[in-house]
Amino acid sequence: MDLRNLKYFIAAAEEGTISQAAIRCHIAQPSISSAISQLEAEFNSKLFLRSKKGVSLTAFGDRFYQQAKSLLREASAFEAKFKYKDALPIIEVGINVQLHSIDAAHIIKRLQEQAQSFQFKISVNHQNPDLEITSMGYSATQSGSNKQDFFPFMNHTYALLIPKGWKIPPPTDAHALLEYPWIDRIGCPNRSEFLKHFPQIEKLSTIQVESEDLALRLVQSKLGVTIMATGNETIEGVEKVNVSLLNLDSYQFRQIGILARTTIPDAVRFALKQLSI
Repeated sequence: MDLRNLKYFIAAAEEGTISQAAIRCHIAQPSISSAISQLEAEFNSKLFLRSKKGVSLTAFGDRFYQQAKSLLREASAFEAKFKYKDALPIIEVGINVQLHSIDAAHIIKRLQEQAQSFQFKISVNHQNPDLEITSMGYSATQSGSNKQDFFPFMNHTYALLIPKGWKIPPPTDAHALLEYPWIDRIGCPNRSEFLKHFPQIEKLSTIQVESEDLALRLVQSKLGVTIMATGNETIEGVEKVNVSLLNLDSYQFRQIGILARTTIPDAVRFALKQLSI
C-alpha cells in the first residue's frame, strides 16, 4: 500500500471533488483518480460514490478514511522521529492575534498531531518565532533578515457578513453597501484598497476593531456588517453575501497557514509539508 495514494484519497474525501483534491495536492487530476482506483482494487471495495457534483464516501470508504488519517499521522511521526536526528525539542510558535481563533486552534491541533516528537511553545504575537500562524500578506510577528516559507493549511473566500434576520436586506449592488453601519477591521491587509474604492465607508464605520473574533461577535450582535474571509462553515446568526459585486481583485480568497523560517529543522519542515494543502 502506497502512503501517497492514501494522501490523495484523503484529499478527495475532504474536498469532495477530484479537481479540488488535485489543486490541494498540486498534481494533475488523473493522478488522484489513479490513486483511488489502485486502492479500490487493492482492497476490493468501492471507496466513493461518483456524481456530476463530485465524490462522496461509501460506508466502507468512511471507515477506510478514518483509518487512513490515523495511519498517515503515525507514519509522519515515525519518520520525523527516526529519520531526522537534528530536531529541536522546543519549537516557538507565534499566532497573529488578528486571525479568527477557531482557525488558529485548528492549525495548532493538526500541527501537534502531525509532529508529536516536538514540543510547541505557543504565544500570541511572538516577536521572533520559529513558526507563525498567519495568512498570506497578513504577517504581524515575523521580521528580520531570515527568509521564510509559507505552508498553506486552508483556503478561505471573502464574504460580506451581515446579521441574520436584520431589518436591512442584503445588498444587490456596490452602492447598497453604503446603507449599512460598518465594522471597520483596521488590521485587514486589504483595507487600504477597499477604502480607495469606497472612501465613504471609513466615515460610515461606527466601530473599529483589529481581531476577526471581535468583528464576528459584533456582527452576530447586529451592530454592523464587515468583510471577512471565512471557510465553508455556517456561522450562527450571520449571513454570508458574495463580494463579487465589489469588483475588488484582492477580495477573492486568502490562504491561512504557517510561515516558517528557512532555518527550521528538516523534521519540522517535513511535518509542515505533510500538512499543507
